[in-house]
Amino acid sequence: MTLALLSPVILLSDGATTPPGTEEMTTATVTPGLPGFFVFLAMAVALLLLALDLSRRVRRSSARENVRRRMEESAKAERVEGGKTAHGDAAQTEPRDEA
Repeated sequence: MTLALLSPVILLSDGATTPPGTEEMTTATVTPGLPGFFVFLAMAVALLLLALDLSRRVRRSSARENVRRRMEESAKAERVEGGKTAHGDAAQTEPRDEA
């Protein structure tokens, strides 16, 4: 099964299948050219945009966590403060029914 899948690769890798009249392909003669530059540029821009988006999301998440923590601390402080006044001034803080 694997030999059947690899046979086209073996045929294409044979040195005799190069078109006539072309020079031998080496790393010096085969370059990505202008299309390769544009692909690389697009990938670099995409990477930059992803990094900026990640930074923004981390900053936003951190800010939300700080706000949540501050709200919890203030609610806890209000409960402690409210508990002290409720025990000391219980008669004054209870609502009256005047019906």
